[in-house]
Amino acid sequence: MAQCEERTPSMNHRALLILLLVLAFLPNVAAAATLYVSPASGTYEVGEVVSVRILVSSDQSVNAVSGSLSFSNDTLTLSSISKSGSFVNFWTQEPTFSNGAGTIDFEGVSLGSGYSGSGGTVITITFRAKAPGTARVSFTAASILANDGQGTDVTEAKNGASFSVRERTTPGPQKPQPQEVAPPAPLAPGFGVLIFSSTHPNQQKWYDNNSPRFYWTLPANAREVRVLLDSNPKSMPTKSYAPAISSKIVEDLPDGTHYFHLQVRTDSGWSAVSHFKVNIDTSQPDPFSIVFPHGSISIDPQPIILFNTTDAVSGVAYYEVKVGDGGPLKAAAAADSNPYALPLLDPGRYVVYVTAYDEAGNATSAESELTIEGIEHPTITSYPSKLTVGDFLAIRGTTYQNATVEIALYDKDGERIVTESTKSNSFGDFEISLSKRLAPGEYAFTTRVTDSRGARSVETDPIAFSVTLHLIADALTFVTNYFVIVVIFGMAIFGIATVGLWGIARLTQLRASLVKEVTEAETTVKKSFALLKSDLAKHIKRLHAARKNRPLTEDELLFLEDFERDLEEAERIIRDEVDDIPKL
Repeated sequence: MAQCEERTPSMNHRALLILLLVLAFLPNVAAAATLYVSPASGTYEVGEVVSVRILVSSDQSVNAVSGSLSFSNDTLTLSSISKSGSFVNFWTQEPTFSNGAGTIDFEGVSLGSGYSGSGGTVITITFRAKAPGTARVSFTAASILANDGQGTDVTEAKNGASFSVRERTTPGPQKPQPQEVAPPAPLAPGFGVLIFSSTHPNQQKWYDNNSPRFYWTLPANAREVRVLLDSNPKSMPTKSYAPAISSKIVEDLPDGTHYFHLQVRTDSGWSAVSHFKVNIDTSQPDPFSIVFPHGSISIDPQPIILFNTTDAVSGVAYYEVKVGDGGPLKAAAAADSNPYALPLLDPGRYVVYVTAYDEAGNATSAESELTIEGIEHPTITSYPSKLTVGDFLAIRGTTYQNATVEIALYDKDGERIVTESTKSNSFGDFEISLSKRLAPGEYAFTTRVTDSRGARSVETDPIAFSVTLHLIADALTFVTNYFVIVVIFGMAIFGIATVGLWGIARLTQLRASLVKEVTEAETTVKKSFALLKSDLAKHIKRLHAARKNRPLTEDELLFLEDFERDLEEAERIIRDEVDDIPKL
């Protein structure tokens, strides 16, 4: 008995040591996680929307999830995949799908502390029932990795879903028959309906619309909804609507952040509460003014201005600054608004506009006048008032040291011909010879200067000069400069003279020929008429001789008188026509 009592402590210590050694070498057992489709079942009619979510439930933190699913593309058409509300915030493979192959793939990571809990949303998938039959959505591959620094795969189960799709029922005149009621779609752990807004889609942005519209997709067999809008992010909805509604517009909300809460009841009970945040700001930023710390009249070509304002609701997002009628020069962030350097400005009078925008796009503007005075313009010490053709205009003067001097050349009508520039030396002296050759005429030039800061003077009054020709040298220069024109003009004159001389010679030849022909014609006519007259005279003489022997008949006497008269008249006409021929 005593011996037994003495051995008992030794045996207990040995058993404890063995137990500790066994426990030390036992492998670590990772917690389990489940990837599943929710809802897992339901009955739909052809044409109805079937909305499901891919969810994760895990009792330890997980930070990576991936999956490949197949769906019945003969009974379902996939419309869209949404990442809204997902605990995944970095996608190594964006969710993709193929209706032709009936597949869905995704892979993402939850950066930070990961996710743990029940019913964490990965993606939301929207199908549309297209044909009667059984529609299955099942996992072909899935992986959930623990947030343990080693990427341990803690996937325990991957559960799909099966839906029944039937033809759309059309009520007829027959007596209603009892119909089999499909079992309601059970609510998965932590299931909540996704809320969307067509007027305020981004829960992080501010909007100037104070009447938001919310909408959601009701699950199968939805009987009732409860809603509430307040400023508490975790409130329970209290306003009930039965039958269930699928949208809600809330009008004339005050500025600030509000939360829309939604809960849906099906035959399986109430869903988890869903929340949606809206940020509303309808008020403008506070009024402000523009300050010129160095005065509103300045010789600085790039003056500093100061401005600042606040917005009590959403805060100032940025400022726009512009000078005169130009567009905005810069969208300045609020942190840069005080002070702000304007761009380089020429001398003149300007209106400066500053507009402050808040996060919702509301704006408040301020404006103020600014005058930029010009620096002293250059002093001209030497220039020629008269130039001859071929000379260059050489100008000397003084101004600020190491400054840029511009010379603008104008014609007599005030049209600018050319602008050239030069740099003054360290003493402020400058000299420039314009490269433009000038024709005879009246001209003028002006000057202005830009110093090393960018400050500019106004343009000086025009200084006149003239360009003239010398008698011989300038004429030779003129001919040299315009040689081609002179040659063409000379050839034209030579051609005209040649044609003229040829014409004169030809006219002289024609005149001589004409004189000869006219003279010959005149002689021929006179000889022919004389011969004719002689023959006629013989006939008249015979008639007179016959008259002595016998009395002439009455016809013969009439013929003799007419014939003598006509012969005299013909002789007179021929003589007059010959005399009318001009003497060439």
